[in-house]
Amino acid sequence: MSRRAADTYTFTVQSGFCNLPDTSGNTFSADGVLEYAASGKSYATVTPGCAFNPATGNAQPFVNLFDNGAFLLNVSNNGTPITQLNGTTRKSMPIFLSAGTNVISAANGTASTDYYIRDGGNDTCTLQ
Repeated sequence: MSRRAADTYTFTVQSGFCNLPDTSGNTFSADGVLEYAASGKSYATVTPGCAFNPATGNAQPFVNLFDNGAFLLNVSNNGTPITQLNGTTRKSMPIFLSAGTNVISAANGTASTDYYIRDGGNDTCTLQ
């Protein structure tokens, strides 16, 4: 290899693979602390906190996701199912963020799906 040669790598990306869901209908609280889904069925904290994640044994950034009523919401992060919120016995859930872009979804059956996009950085943080 010399400085005069340029490397090229060819790869194929599936159509739509890099598309993020549309969150333009979401709104924010006046103080900017909460993001409300366009459907009004859920909301999430905007700025990640830091907590010990027992599943990984590490401190990780997280956001809280809330059921904004008595909806049955199937919650996932980056396509991996996490839990269900139902607004009565389980109104909220901390969502630990993985490194990079996180797409958090809260699906109310086939009626609606709420999306939140959060940056997990390098997925580590320091407990205070």
